[in-house]
Amino acid sequence: MSRTRMAGVLVLLLGAAAAGCGGDGGSAATGTTTAATTSAATTTGAPTGTGQPVCSSVAALQTSVNALGDVDVGASGVAAVQSSLGAVKADAQDVVRDAQGQYAEQTDQLKTDLAAVESAVQTAQGTASAETLRGVGTAIRTLGADVRTLSHDVASTC
Repeated sequence: MSRTRMAGVLVLLLGAAAAGCGGDGGSAATGTTTAATTSAATTTGAPTGTGQPVCSSVAALQTSVNALGDVDVGASGVAAVQSSLGAVKADAQDVVRDAQGQYAEQTDQLKTDLAAVESAVQTAQGTASAETLRGVGTAIRTLGADVRTLSHDVASTC
C-alpha cells in the first residue's frame, strides 16, 4: 500500500474515531471533525473544571483525546498521532494523580487503553497496512469511550 493511500486510510479511521466520540452523529467524511470535537466536549458530560482537581484534569484529558482524533495524518504522518498521544499521556498522568485512587478502576482502564493505542501506532509505523491502521482506529475509539465513561463518573463530584 502506498504511503499516501495509507495516510488517507488512517485519516478516515481517525475521523471515524473522532466522530464516535461526538454526540452529533456527524460523519467524519463531511469534514466536520472540528464540529464533532466541539460537540463531543459539550455533550459528554465532561467536567467543567470546577470542584476537585480531578475535574479539570479529566476535562483536559477529554480535550486532548478529541485532539488526537483531529490529527491530519495525510499532512503530518503517523508520527503526528504519536505526538498527539504524548499530550494524552501527560493529561492521563494528571488524572491518575488527581483521582488519588478514588477512580482506580477507571484509571487502570485508561492506562490499558493508552498502552493499546501506543502499541497500535508502533505496529502501524513498522508495518503499514489497512489492518494495522484499523487497529489504530479501534484503539483510539476504545480510549475515547473509556475517557467519556470516566468523565461521566467524575462529573458527579465536580
